[in-house]
Amino acid sequence: MDNIFNPIYRNDYVEGYSKGLNPYMQLHHCSQNSPAFTHGFTSGRSYYESLNGNVADGIPALLVTDKVLEEFLLARMLGMNIDSDGYLLPN
Repeated sequence: MDNIFNPIYRNDYVEGYSKGLNPYMQLHHCSQNSPAFTHGFTSGRSYYESLNGNVADGIPALLVTDKVLEEFLLARMLGMNIDSDGYLLPN
């Protein structure tokens, strides 16, 4: 892994993580072809897929995020029902 303390590397990594633009496609800028951007994209996509399933299976109507998971946990701790309609359930 390259130096994450390098501000240029870190900026490209965060941009790749958050934008979600596939760096392997030829439609984007050459600035998005940096190793940091590619590594950030790969990390962001694997995190998304760990919560919401494979991108190839489709994008669910409602996305699971850390905030949604915390709200579900709090609702269950308080004994409230959880409205999970619209979320993709794992097989």
